[in-house]
Amino acid sequence: MPTQVSSVGGHFTFSDDQETANCQIALFEFPAESSGGDKSKGEGNDSYARAHARNFIEAVRKRGNAIHQGDIKEGHYTCALIHLANASYRLKRSLVFDPAIESCSQDAEANSLLIRVYRAPFIVPEQV
Repeated sequence: MPTQVSSVGGHFTFSDDQETANCQIALFEFPAESSGGDKSKGEGNDSYARAHARNFIEAVRKRGNAIHQGDIKEGHYTCALIHLANASYRLKRSLVFDPAIESCSQDAEANSLLIRVYRAPFIVPEQV
């Protein structure tokens, strides 16, 4: 997970009340140990992405989750990056993120955009 997130964008297609940009660029700063693997051994993000895409397409064609090799945690990380970028865009500033606690330390305004208030009876407990 990143330690800092910055995002800019805007509404360039429709004039409406959307809160998310329809054109957006996000920058993520990751700790040094998240370098994406040893590129000389083919362990970089590109070869991983191709293998993941092949596996996903095979799972869709065979209509079976059992052969899909993705970890649910990877899906969580992917969605978290999108939510962080949107929060940065809406606040019009960079966010400092603490990956250990998955929250923006001492930034209540940013944290309020990373959670939602659920209506009863569909409430998600604080500790799952």
